[in-house]
Amino acid sequence: MNEVRLGILHLTDLHAGQPKHDIEYPTMRTAFRADLERCHTDSGPWDIIIFSGDLSFSGNKRQFEEVEKFVNDVQSKLRTLGSRDAVFLAVPGNHDLQWASAIASDAVVLGKLANMPEEEADPLWSEIFHNHTSSYRQTIDTMFKEYSDW
Repeated sequence: MNEVRLGILHLTDLHAGQPKHDIEYPTMRTAFRADLERCHTDSGPWDIIIFSGDLSFSGNKRQFEEVEKFVNDVQSKLRTLGSRDAVFLAVPGNHDLQWASAIASDAVVLGKLANMPEEEADPLWSEIFHNHTSSYRQTIDTMFKEYSDW
């Protein structure tokens, strides 16, 4: 039997744009690149990069520009280590949306959805997933606009 190898690099919680990020990031970047090189020696190259949750600090456009720089930096570093471009998958987290745009009553309901009794939550989930013109769905789309645009 032939062995198939799939290399996966998982990154999470960059929080680009958080307070003091501009001050601390240069030091973190140097240490991260060194860690990336060590990990690449031990387990690379990677075919897939999964970047899960809290890429940004509060979901604004400037922060996603910083995320883009970070992703490009990672991919550039991996190329210098001899890796080909990996498939990049991003999964947003709670910091990757703009809560300030979510003042509407729909946002309040959405914030409570996970803790609602099933009989109350199921119709709302159905509306969100099946009715793309739903006010709930539009609120979600608005909150994640910068992530979606990125």
